[in-house]
Amino acid sequence: MWNKKKYNVIIRTEGGSSIGMGHLVRCLALADMLKYDFNISFAIQQPNEQLIDAIHSVTSNIINLPETDNFHKDVLNFIKYLDPIDIAVLDGYNFKTSYQKAIKEKGKTLVCIDDLHAFHFYADAIINVSDSVSSNDYSSESYTRYFLGSNYALLRDPFLNSSRKPARIIKLIDEVFISMGGTDINNITLKILKAIQPSTSIKKVHIVIGSVNLHEHSLEKYIKANVTSTKVLLHKNIDAQELNSLICDCQIAICPASGISLEAVSVGVGIISGYTADNQLGILNGLVKKECILNAGDFNKLSVEKITKIIEIYISNIDVVNEMVKKQKKLIDGLSPQRFISIFNELCK
Repeated sequence: MWNKKKYNVIIRTEGGSSIGMGHLVRCLALADMLKYDFNISFAIQQPNEQLIDAIHSVTSNIINLPETDNFHKDVLNFIKYLDPIDIAVLDGYNFKTSYQKAIKEKGKTLVCIDDLHAFHFYADAIINVSDSVSSNDYSSESYTRYFLGSNYALLRDPFLNSSRKPARIIKLIDEVFISMGGTDINNITLKILKAIQPSTSIKKVHIVIGSVNLHEHSLEKYIKANVTSTKVLLHKNIDAQELNSLICDCQIAICPASGISLEAVSVGVGIISGYTADNQLGILNGLVKKECILNAGDFNKLSVEKITKIIEIYISNIDVVNEMVKKQKKLIDGLSPQRFISIFNELCK
């Protein structure tokens, strides 16, 4: 199964309709960066066909863990697959202090991908892509090292390539990209689509949803019944290259401050962002700090009318949009793969 000339990196994460796909997507990005230097495998509870297909895009090694809500049992199941020289990577909100401690007590090297800094960490390394956090925000062991900010952006290859290109100049705004995450539990996508309808300048809207989105039929129904002059295209479960191309085609992207916002930043596009859950506040505050987005606030609380006003004001100030694109291009340099390879090589020593 393993190439013995390489160290093993075993990534423990989850994805699905209840927790979304964000953890898995950023772990796939990390795996893709490391796969030529390390043996990569994913440990996941009873993965469905969609998750298996996604993981197989970077590695054929999948550890199928028993399904359980008891994470004391889960960590015992996981540890069985760890050899002393392996590096374990955790990404998920259930992998708290006791879970990490159990791994470290077995002498394993541990990396945590985090965006909440909500509990004590036993990790050897913590990765947080937000530019609004510092090590002072964390409680951890004395040996813990921090890799914080957009220099460690967990981006898939098409977006890394885009980040290395110069800033484009937007001269006309007539295409909008909307993605509210893979699940979009509260169907905020529909609210934003309704908010765009009064605009006479927007000619085409690209909506991206994940395969775990439960509102596909309501979106299709609304588009069929209400959309007239604006062409609305609904894209489901597309790959990174297709997603990148769609964002490149648009001049405005509307998305939460999650992984998708960093992907949009890497392309360089006018971004209206905000948050749908508290775990997005770190990235949001970082992008606001760097003046890379327009912050709409809590998407859950915004009315259709308020979103319409935000969109109209933003697209009528094309100079502001272009200034933001310039600043986005200074934020992500596309060198995170080299940084991560160096970090993981150091952890192997």
